[in-house]
Amino acid sequence: MKSHVLLLVALLQLTVFGQHQIDRLFPPPAVGELRSDWLGSLQGWAEKQRDALKLPCNENPDSPRCVYEHPSLKWTRKSFVQTQSHLYDTFLFDPESQTWTVDRFLDDLEERYGGIDSVLLWAAYPFMGIDNRNQWDWLRSLPGGLEALRGVIRRFHARNVRVLLPFKPWDGYTREETGDSGETLRSEEALARIVLATEADGVNGDTMDLIPRTFVDAMERLNLTIAFEPENNIIGNYSQAEWVSLGWGFFAEDQSDPALRMTSIYSMLPGIDRAKLVDVRGRHMTHVNDRWAKEKWAIVQLAHMSGQGVESWENVWTVENKMTSRDGELYRRFSSLSRFLGERDVLSGYSNFVPYTEEIVEIQQKDGRGERGVKEEECKAAVKKGRSRCECDPRGCVH
Repeated sequence: MKSHVLLLVALLQLTVFGQHQIDRLFPPPAVGELRSDWLGSLQGWAEKQRDALKLPCNENPDSPRCVYEHPSLKWTRKSFVQTQSHLYDTFLFDPESQTWTVDRFLDDLEERYGGIDSVLLWAAYPFMGIDNRNQWDWLRSLPGGLEALRGVIRRFHARNVRVLLPFKPWDGYTREETGDSGETLRSEEALARIVLATEADGVNGDTMDLIPRTFVDAMERLNLTIAFEPENNIIGNYSQAEWVSLGWGFFAEDQSDPALRMTSIYSMLPGIDRAKLVDVRGRHMTHVNDRWAKEKWAIVQLAHMSGQGVESWENVWTVENKMTSRDGELYRRFSSLSRFLGERDVLSGYSNFVPYTEEIVEIQQKDGRGERGVKEEECKAAVKKGRSRCECDPRGCVH
């Protein structure tokens, strides 16, 4: 056990950003790199994307037509903790009394890790495929059907929790969904009808890295404005940030630690979510996710450094990966801080969001010369003379 822990620590310290991470995260400052140089590169990348995309939210950040400013979607900017739960979780549904127990479900999460801001309710997978029922039939098959599900969602709303339902684009070999006259419905039309019937607040696009504009159009035809959350975020398809306000973030290294099976490898120095940088005010909300993580500190650190949220996933399609009490307290502190700052738009509405403080990666000398790059020897000499306090690490010295 001890050797495994030491191996994991070594891997965390030595790992460098792989392509999987670079695609999703702007790399942290390199050892010895001035923070001003690094920040210039980060801002240059962001400005290049914004200039090329011409997104409405960047052209007119305060307009209610901006997806982040729409009255029905502002909640996404403060959804710092989202959980995914199967609808047959026994804290959410009591099989003995055949009743839905939303309050019991939420009270448990509040007690263990400070509660949630949104929830993704899952039903079909892994059952889908045992018969001809499609993903919508599985929602209708719930105890009480769609009417009961609407009641569940309303109870979540009463507790100030927003609700998302999943859409599975790979559901192509089950029963076709039909309309009132027996006509075959397109996927986005069927989805819109389910959202209307249940009063859900959003949709998570399972396996998706692009939410087509046709999905938004289908919602608008029914006078619906909902949040979309592609599983693979908006990476590689930044133009959809015009109508997508949420995403998931899988930010681990390209491989897992072979000694610890499915335990992912993370850099000790967290990168910055590129999806957040595309918006001029950093309002895109990513829920950092690692469903099999045995320890949660790495994903919380990533979320905190990018001003983003986390996914608190414990019931992984009926496989339990319960949060430890230590991680629960970590989530509680993270969510308390994030909600406080989020209410004040410090994390998701602040145009000058700047990750990594100057003192961490840059040397400052305030003796009138305006020089940078003070050597450790000079720093020690300055302290010896009693002129100032100075501390050094592998990156350099803070003077």
